[in-house]
Amino acid sequence: MVSSVLGRCAGPWGPALAVLACIALVLQPAAAQITDGEFSQFYRDMQLKRVRTLSAPGRDTLHPEDLRFIDEVYQLLDDLNRYVEQEHRLNGKGHFAFSGNETASDDLFRLEAGVGMDQGLYPYELDVSTSLQMQLKGGSFQENVSDFDISLDFHPYRPDPVERRLKYQRKLEHLQQAMASKPGDDKLSRKIRRAESRRDQPMASSGLWLENYVFAKRFSDGYLGIDHRYEIGGGLTMSLYSRAMTATGRRNRDDMTRKPSYSRHGDDLLRCLEGCDPLRNILQMSHGDLDAIARARSRFLVSNRKQYSKFKLSLLVGAFYELEQASLNRTLSIDGTDTAISYIFLPTNVLRWEIRPGLVWRPQDRYKLKIYPFIKFPIESRYQTISDGVLTDVREDYFIDLHSSLDIGVDDHFSISIYYRMLYDHAPRAIILARPDGSRLLVLGEQQRTSYGISLNFDF
Repeated sequence: MVSSVLGRCAGPWGPALAVLACIALVLQPAAAQITDGEFSQFYRDMQLKRVRTLSAPGRDTLHPEDLRFIDEVYQLLDDLNRYVEQEHRLNGKGHFAFSGNETASDDLFRLEAGVGMDQGLYPYELDVSTSLQMQLKGGSFQENVSDFDISLDFHPYRPDPVERRLKYQRKLEHLQQAMASKPGDDKLSRKIRRAESRRDQPMASSGLWLENYVFAKRFSDGYLGIDHRYEIGGGLTMSLYSRAMTATGRRNRDDMTRKPSYSRHGDDLLRCLEGCDPLRNILQMSHGDLDAIARARSRFLVSNRKQYSKFKLSLLVGAFYELEQASLNRTLSIDGTDTAISYIFLPTNVLRWEIRPGLVWRPQDRYKLKIYPFIKFPIESRYQTISDGVLTDVREDYFIDLHSSLDIGVDDHFSISIYYRMLYDHAPRAIILARPDGSRLLVLGEQQRTSYGISLNFDF
């Protein structure tokens, strides 16, 4: 999957994305997980078997329930194939806003636009987003804020449904052996029924609680005096997803775990398929085929829960390397005179930590509330000091970037977002100016910027 993603990424950020993908693969442990390519090949093979099944001589002698069950098996395969195709698809989302004001002597035009693309959801997710805010005032063009962000998220722990089923099967065999020596033992009978029930249930454990990420980002903010800031790093996210899901999530789950009409071997479709030897001979399905279906279904159920869970709490912890070019442009009243101060600082580089608690609430399919407050601080020193030998200023160095939005779906491809973002720099760039009377003046850059508004979004 990663190779197919990289094939779509070109341009100046292509090498950066390649580095992120390589880091992800190095950190990714071996896990039993069917890939998109493996399932696509398996699905093509099963289509050939479907043709042979339809023309098999013994088909006319099968019971109507058996024929209905065969159709249900292939319906499950079709559903899984549609899911894999959706995972392969590159999804996009854009938003825009424009305003203009003119008088006989002045004018102000403002443009804000953004676009985001993502591919996959579980176990890998690639996100690319960019946004731009600019204005044209009195014939002077200015880019106020711009963002460009690439991130790759992946789940390192993915439980294997096949191993889980074999574990309960071995436990059942052990209990049945014990039952043979103690026939009629009520305690053993209850344990056997409990083990059979757990074996036949879809896997409850999902591995969603842990997620790794790597990212690269470019950021500029004319209001805060950040001309260019580049960040590259990674970390992990621990999450708690509610089991309650939206209507779409519940419908997807029920379709994937529907009970078969042929129920002589239990209420689970795969369990029935394992026990129906005559059917398995006609379908020409091996144990490997059954394992592929089980793993694909498990992956779909986990992905469905991740996408449509009603409530998510998370804690992100990571580290990144920051390169920054900043400047200071202020107009201050000094001794009753407005004085313009402009200063370009030397580039800096620093290692930083970042922590981000997060909340996502999705009471219905068309509503989603997200609150993500990032808190960033240096790894080596907590304080930033500026001094000219006479005046010294010491500040704790931390940066807060709060993202929050409420998305309201209008149609399948259109939504309205109410958003609020706040950036706060507790230790902005600063200079010390000497005044004619020998005193000193500390000039700080802007510490805070807030943005809020309503945008129209469209999916493509």
